[in-house]
Amino acid sequence: MSKEKIALDIDTLLDTFNLSYNYSCEHLSEWLKVNGDLSPLHQELLTSVHHRIKVNGDFWNEEELKINVIGFLMYLADLEVEGKIKTFFERSLSSPFGNKEISVKCDCMVATPKGNVIKLRNLNLYFINN
Repeated sequence: MSKEKIALDIDTLLDTFNLSYNYSCEHLSEWLKVNGDLSPLHQELLTSVHHRIKVNGDFWNEEELKINVIGFLMYLADLEVEGKIKTFFERSLSSPFGNKEISVKCDCMVATPKGNVIKLRNLNLYFINN
C-alpha cells in the first residue's frame, strides 16, 4: 500500500495538518537575543566569508551556499553540546501526525542526537530546508 503524498507548498501543508502560522517563537527569540564576542581570528574569517558572499553569492547554488557559508556559520556559532545538541546536514526526519506521516529531508537541523530518550512534542527543532 503506497502512502498518500501531498504537495510541499505551504498552503497545502497548513490545510492538510490543520496548522496555522506561528509568527513568534519564545525559544528562537531568546536565542537571537544572545550577544557574544568574536575572537580576532573568527572576526577575520567571518569578514572573509562575507566578502566571498558579496563577490560569488549570486552564482552559488544551494549546495555551494551550504558548503561555503552555512557550514562555516554553524561551526563558528559552536552550538553543539555533547550528548544534547548536534548539527545535522542532509538528514531525513519523519513522524506520524494524526493519520498521516510527515517526512522531510532537512538541509540543516539542530537537534538532540539519536540515542537520547526524547519526546518529540517537547523537542524544539530548528532546521533549514528548501
